[in-house]
Amino acid sequence: MKNKIIVSVVGIAIILCAWAPWLTQERVEQLVITQYNTLWQGVLDNPDVSGVTDFKKIPFGAKGSLVYTGGLAERSNVSFNKGTTVFVSFLGTVHGLKSPEDIFKGR
Repeated sequence: MKNKIIVSVVGIAIILCAWAPWLTQERVEQLVITQYNTLWQGVLDNPDVSGVTDFKKIPFGAKGSLVYTGGLAERSNVSFNKGTTVFVSFLGTVHGLKSPEDIFKGR
């Protein structure tokens, strides 16, 4: 009996994490822009972010494209402003953002 309860609770937790109903488009955009601003803090000519486009919920998180406009990187790196695909996990961690070092070193 005790094992069935534990298995049920774990199963429900896994399903809830895979569904991640707390990751709305607005929340994902807020998390991504906050992380972006943290990465680019101190860069004088940092590109503007137009938000997250192509938002899509996937198991255990959500993904979308971050579209950049402006800044020196736009002129020096054509692929830069096409957008970066980012993944936000059910924990709220952001993966896939490019830091200034990555952009200017061509990574």
